[in-house]
Amino acid sequence: MRSDSLGGLRPLIVLAALLALGSAGLAAQASSITPSVLVQDQAIDDSRVVVLKVVSAGPGWMVIHADASGHPGAVIGYSVVREGENLNVVVAIDAKKATPVLYAMLHVDAGVVGSYEFPGPDVPAMAMGTMVSPAFKASPQAAY
Repeated sequence: MRSDSLGGLRPLIVLAALLALGSAGLAAQASSITPSVLVQDQAIDDSRVVVLKVVSAGPGWMVIHADASGHPGAVIGYSVVREGENLNVVVAIDAKKATPVLYAMLHVDAGVVGSYEFPGPDVPAMAMGTMVSPAFKASPQAAY
């Protein structure tokens, strides 16, 4: 007769503990990603802009905002980004609403994944207490 009160449950408890540790490690790994955006001044090409590099801590959106008196204003285009590093993200924009300065703002995909919901749950991503939204100069493509 076993004096161990856990009996046959011990292997299940050990397995549950290992799974919990593995999940905690994955969560820690995901949270170690610092969101960032790298964009350069550019000409608007065929109603598109290109963001050189987007690093996202989860699924998200690269959103282009027009300028509103030195701050991000109306959304003029957006494109999906995946967790991690995304290179050369092409964003279709409404070129008629483009301003000489635009903002490449990273938003989280916190609502229905794959559906852009802003205003709503898909809020701007934050890094060190600041929105991830570098400004860049955009000029219309010259007509030839």
